[in-house]
Amino acid sequence: MGDYGLRNESGYQHGSEAGPSTCAHRAKRGASGARDNRVIKVVCDMGCGPGQVACYLRKASLDVFGSDLSPRMLEQARQLNPEIRFDEGNMMALDLEDRALAGIAAFYAIVNIPEESLPVVFGEMERVLQPGELLLLAFHTGEEVVPVKELWGRVISMDFFLFRVSAISRHIEAAGLRD
Repeated sequence: MGDYGLRNESGYQHGSEAGPSTCAHRAKRGASGARDNRVIKVVCDMGCGPGQVACYLRKASLDVFGSDLSPRMLEQARQLNPEIRFDEGNMMALDLEDRALAGIAAFYAIVNIPEESLPVVFGEMERVLQPGELLLLAFHTGEEVVPVKELWGRVISMDFFLFRVSAISRHIEAAGLRD
């Protein structure tokens, strides 16, 4: 079990205080005590996109890596942040050992995941997160599905899912993560 912080685009915070600096502070605090016991504290920027959150966490002196489903996003992340490891990964089947992570930052990582798949995603996050550590999650609020036909000047076909905070809280808590 861990803690979670939720932040939506309006700045609403739920659970622990939310923001990248919170993730950095909590992981560093845990890492400093754990290093004496030879435990390595690793944080994942899940759904990392071009790696801006991983970069922030690295600058905060954390052992961080990024994970994303998109090879093109990973290519961009690696070019922008050559000192950080970026792996291709699927949040529905994480290629990580149980309790491998001291923290997860997932900023807008669930925007393309339908609500019926969220129990699997949050179950995987709970599986890989060390007890008492932090899941930091940001998402768009609402109740609709927004089809996107163009993004950054390119023709695409993608849906953005908006979620109620209460629904996300329910899914997170059902997965075994707690506030």
